[in-house]
Amino acid sequence: MNTKAPNGETGREPYEIKITNPDGSWIGTKTGSVVETPLSFKQRKLPVEGKYNFSIEQGITNTTIGEVLDLVLTVQPSTGPTEN
Repeated sequence: MNTKAPNGETGREPYEIKITNPDGSWIGTKTGSVVETPLSFKQRKLPVEGKYNFSIEQGITNTTIGEVLDLVLTVQPSTGPTEN
């Protein structure tokens, strides 16, 4: 995942997002053709207030992933305790 902060700083972090089990079944909650697979970033803070840009890139050797047509990233505030 590539991140660009409001102040122009950029960062790149690798994340493994498993979307299927070894048998090919989807991981997550499936509703019709949509599968929701949550990913939590532990102790990840967005230190500067403002608009962030995130881009996701595929890190596997296949040029496409069959049956995956779209990806949505939702950012939500943490519900747990925060550290200063």
